Amino acid sequence: MTKLFLDLKFIFWLSLALISGLIVLSSNFFNNTRADVHGVLTFYHDLLTEPPADNHISICVAEACQAVGSRQLEKDVKAKFGKEVHDGYCFGNCALGPNAMVNGAIIGRASVEKIAKART
Repeated sequence: MTKLFLDLKFIFWLSLALISGLIVLSSNFFNNTRADVHGVLTFYHDLLTEPPADNHISICVAEACQAVGSRQLEKDVKAKFGKEVHDGYCFGNCALGPNAMVNGAIIGRASVEKIAKART
């Protein structure tokens, strides 16, 4: 199910022009301000405003993973892979933290090397 969700998410990214039009239409239709609609669209990380990267990497930043170094891992992975990296929140694998998810596959006791290997 996670793989299907990731595939659909990558297919349905929204261009900036489409978002601008959607904001105007939605705000008029629902009688909300443009700021309210824009806030919803930009709050959810699954709504993309540019084409997605070839790989999707999430680093768990929930409390249990932070306690074992996920913030440093996140910095290191972002330095290496850039826009492919996003925050994730609890993959349900807390005993093996820090955790990462690469293209839908969960990696326990994640490291930059394990993530690089999973990308290929």
